[in-house]
Amino acid sequence: MREWQGGDVRPHCCIGSARRIMVGERGGLAARMLEAVQNHGPEVVVVDEISNREEVDAARTISQRGVMLVATAHGTDLPSLLHNAELNALVGGLQTVTLGDMAARASSGGAKTRVERRGAPTFRTLVEVMGGGRLRLRPDVASSVDSLLSSGRGPGGGAGAGGAPLRPPMQQLNGSNHQQHAGGQRPSAACRPQHQQQPGSLLGLRQGGSGCGGVLELQPPLEQLRWTEGLAVGPAAGRRQQLHVRMLQPGEGAPEGAE
Repeated sequence: MREWQGGDVRPHCCIGSARRIMVGERGGLAARMLEAVQNHGPEVVVVDEISNREEVDAARTISQRGVMLVATAHGTDLPSLLHNAELNALVGGLQTVTLGDMAARASSGGAKTRVERRGAPTFRTLVEVMGGGRLRLRPDVASSVDSLLSSGRGPGGGAGAGGAPLRPPMQQLNGSNHQQHAGGQRPSAACRPQHQQQPGSLLGLRQGGSGCGGVLELQPPLEQLRWTEGLAVGPAAGRRQQLHVRMLQPGEGAPEGAE
């Protein structure tokens, strides 16, 4: 990361009290990543450009040790990472499963196989740097990957190729704690949730039933498309940048231009 911390003996002052570990040969990055965790006791590890399977394994090891990991990986978007056999483990990896007769008949097209996410992603959140100064925030990588696979935009197709759509598990929740917010109405005291919604957590949507009972389906948080545009504020003040945010469903395609 010479671009922002410098390549001299002394790192640039912008990194503050952070500790820099020089990698040397490019092939030694994975070893340096593990050394940082084992010998330096960090709270956060920042890594530039994970590019091979050995570095992917090192990143997974770091994430499983309770250390926050921030890293970059080259790709055009999340689907491109899924198609990269060396890097897709960062977002959960892929596996092909064989469906039983009943599941195959229930799926669109009756396909007997389906591509699914293999496990938990190494990174919970992903930011795509898009063209035109746009950023796409995916707060729940697992849900985004599942949505891409079920919509047919991932390797092996998905619902468009005969796979059944992938959905979060259904859970029966305590009817006394949840009520549907229909038409902007607030829930009654008996049905009001006991725990407030936390940023980035799953949202509950009622799928049926009446009153305070019923089954809630856990829905992932929405994704965000962010960009800035110049805004004229007057002849003397000139122009200033204004932030725009558009909400997207997980796996939904981003519009070509900012709207």
